[in-house]
Amino acid sequence: MIRIRNLYKTYQVDGRAVTALRDINLEIGRGEIFGIIGRSGAGKSSLIRTLNLLERPSSGHIEIDGQDITALDAQGLVNLRQQTGMVFQHFNLLMARTVEENIVFPLKLAKKPIDPQHIQQLLELVGLQDHRHKYPAQLSGGQKQRVGIARALANAPKLLLCDEATSALDPQTTQAILQLLLDINRRMGLTIVLITHEMNVVKSICDRVAVIDAGEIVELGPVSEIFLHPAHPATQSMLAESGGQNEAEWQAALAMAQGAVLRLSFTGATTHQPLLHELAQQWGIAFNILHGTIGRIKDTPYGQLIVEVAQANTVDITALQDAFAARGVRTDILQQGKRP
Repeated sequence: MIRIRNLYKTYQVDGRAVTALRDINLEIGRGEIFGIIGRSGAGKSSLIRTLNLLERPSSGHIEIDGQDITALDAQGLVNLRQQTGMVFQHFNLLMARTVEENIVFPLKLAKKPIDPQHIQQLLELVGLQDHRHKYPAQLSGGQKQRVGIARALANAPKLLLCDEATSALDPQTTQAILQLLLDINRRMGLTIVLITHEMNVVKSICDRVAVIDAGEIVELGPVSEIFLHPAHPATQSMLAESGGQNEAEWQAALAMAQGAVLRLSFTGATTHQPLLHELAQQWGIAFNILHGTIGRIKDTPYGQLIVEVAQANTVDITALQDAFAARGVRTDILQQGKRP
């Protein structure tokens, strides 16, 4: 369990104080994949680097498994970093060392015994058992990141930090690396904290997400809630850019609609049920679908529809909302019916 309380980070830039993090409060559960998303300069890299004290906070406290890491002495800091793996955006591999030598390197630094079977297991885990004697220059970007992941796991850490781990990769390779991280999380029960500026990365593997903007957490919650019902303009903007919700499209649909307009959010089993057909027959009404999207958030299917209730003036919209809610569908009224 990670607990961050009242965390501030201030830098001195050209003789003036610049606050990168302001009053950060977070809890991250053991075994969770937790995402931190924000634009460049939002403070996400500063935040993740406080978790292994590569950046020491200006004030506040960080507890990992009940221990305040901001109070650690030099040896305690060494132990912390050995128990915390880190995967970097640009791989940070030693170019003059082979794949195997890169993976072994942190064990040598820690003066730990090197178990050939452990190294073999790591190579198999990341799918590089046939590349152990190659050098980084002989590898693709995805393979280099797999080496970085295996190296981060060499000391059997409790926590894995991923600093924009997929930003330098193409979309197909990104998905492969994300699936590898998900597999590692499930096999090892490892807590993973990742930062990204890509909403689709969070959507693919994270359990919860914090949205950071100008050094502050502006939204925090389950990925499904943040993705389907973004409240802050920064979140809404990043979603629109990723091909997710686009408020401009909704507004265009609303301008054309005469009846009441509802936003319906389906998750899990309800996504595949013919609820619109069922309720249309039961209530004797018609739904016009104005906009919609379907997909998956981690392992959970979801759908979101913007629908017009054609006979809005003769329908109790609140009662209709209750009918959807009874079937596990969240509804938001975007527009009341327009009077003829």
